[in-house]
Amino acid sequence: MPQNLNHENESRIWDAFRHGEHGALELIYRQYSVILYRYGFRFVGNPAMLEDILQDFFLYLIDHRYNLGKTTSVRYYLLKSFRRFLFRKVKSGLRYKGTPLTDDLNFTLEFSMETFSDKQEDQKEKREKLREALGLLTRQQREAIYLRFYVGLDYQEIAEIMEIKYQSSRTLVYLAIKSLREIFSSGGHLSKT
Repeated sequence: MPQNLNHENESRIWDAFRHGEHGALELIYRQYSVILYRYGFRFVGNPAMLEDILQDFFLYLIDHRYNLGKTTSVRYYLLKSFRRFLFRKVKSGLRYKGTPLTDDLNFTLEFSMETFSDKQEDQKEKREKLREALGLLTRQQREAIYLRFYVGLDYQEIAEIMEIKYQSSRTLVYLAIKSLREIFSSGGHLSKT
């Protein structure tokens, strides 16, 4: 399935999956499993546990495919469904090899080395400052930033995935960016207030 899949093709593939076509499931899995894994990893942090949860999620989709709703954005639909599925697992007391999945799902957000230009001499210092700054944001702010700028969702989709109001999604992103700007423009040390 191509990366630049339009909404019309997404809808057709989703409908084919809902009607039991196994080829459609394979296309959906190949296109979206990495996105879901990356999103889920920000909550769980345990690769093996997350792989099991993701597999359970796709099995759940298969079992319930005839009851799934129509959508024009499969990516949005899957992110929203996967988040709910993950949170339900937490509330049900999911254990992985004897280790409980904590109900304090802390959304981690870090940038890779590719985010910084090779020409920057102080990239390590900037990366560390950014990591520290992101740690000062709330879990919801980090999640909203991720969904907006990494996944590319609009504010309405963010609101629905996070189960908050539209204006709250805009405010979360705005306050997160404002906080990051203040931290970086201050040039000083970071402190929680």
